Amino acid sequence: MVPQVLSHNSTMKTVDICTGLVERIAKGPDFLNNVVTVDESRVFQYDFETKRQILQWTTDTFPRSKKARMTCSKVKKTLSTLCRHTGIVGHEYLPGGKRSTNYYTKMLWSA
Repeated sequence: MVPQVLSHNSTMKTVDICTGLVERIAKGPDFLNNVVTVDESRVFQYDFETKRQILQWTTDTFPRSKKARMTCSKVKKTLSTLCRHTGIVGHEYLPGGKRSTNYYTKMLWSA
């Protein structure tokens, strides 16, 4: 969350960072092509299950077919999505509510 009012030091730090980014873009326009952003969303995870489908005609040699269905998990999970200028480059459900820079670094290298 961004605070409504920034202190003078925070404002100057933000200006310095933005100035540095503008200079990097001026030196090489491909700079933005290398930027990867991470978005976290709390979502329900859906899992596929199978259940027996009741058929009118079945025999011992011809078993009942299985029908796939989606079930919603009971708890929300954190879905982490990696995006570049070309689109989504990876997504993963974070294990056990983890929010770690090391986890994102590992995820970036595997994408």
